Amino acid sequence: SHHWTFKNRPIVAQKTKITAIEGNEVTIANPLLHDISESLPADIDIWQPLENIGIEDINIVFPNAVHYGHHTEEGYNGIYFTGAANSWVRNLTTTNADSGILTYNSANLTLRDIRTDGEREAHYGIHLGNVNNILVERLQVFNPVLHSLTFNTQATRNVYKDCHIFNKATLDQHAGANHQNLFDNATLFIKAKRENDGPVYPLFDGSGAGYWQPGHGGFNTAWNLNVIVKSGANPDETLTIQGLDEGPDARIIGLSGNRNLSLDYRPQPYVDFLNKRITSAPSLYEYQRQKRLNK
Repeated sequence: SHHWTFKNRPIVAQKTKITAIEGNEVTIANPLLHDISESLPADIDIWQPLENIGIEDINIVFPNAVHYGHHTEEGYNGIYFTGAANSWVRNLTTTNADSGILTYNSANLTLRDIRTDGEREAHYGIHLGNVNNILVERLQVFNPVLHSLTFNTQATRNVYKDCHIFNKATLDQHAGANHQNLFDNATLFIKAKRENDGPVYPLFDGSGAGYWQPGHGGFNTAWNLNVIVKSGANPDETLTIQGLDEGPDARIIGLSGNRNLSLDYRPQPYVDFLNKRITSAPSLYEYQRQKRLNK
């Protein structure tokens, strides 16, 4: 309902750079997320972010304090990027953080070789919200996190690549018109749950306020996911991977693991390579990147 309650609030914001202006023709640095026209116009506003901010080679350790529950955390947050572009975090460990890294109103960030651990339950490992063109590469999550990998409100064209989630793995698509995002070549360790029809696991566990639903917009993609069952499903059983309240036009391509898997994702996505690893292009991000570079 937020989409029409706030009529002057843009549903999509795209950070880009103007590379040329000739007459009434404006050229930008990357393709538009959506077609525009007189009936569906776009406004151009000046954005002046902080740039070239780099944080490297540090550990951030918080107390092993009492966890008071969802949205009542102590505020033990590691790094918060807001209003930032062309910046990075590299080789970071956070221990007992409520959120390791938070992002908002930012673009073109690279968050690489991040580890989160500790005993306390966390809200986010890395939060991507109201951002675009963020690459999260080689994130390792060892602590229990409510939203392991999240595409939050108004996150567009972001990538989680080569991530390992060792504890309570979830792929969170957090409503709010997040779309055109990619979970890429992730390894997810889970403990299956038993229902009357057999073992299940809500891997796609979308959240977000009801007024921001559905769970995501068009073309969110999961590519080459590796699901490792630690318990709850016998080797000869079929495990049902659930995504019961997600969004339209999803792509689930390459979903496999150490059990035979079925998929219950709603609404129905495009599905291919179920119970098959994609060996010719293990990373969709890297495949597309190499094609761009070869041009």
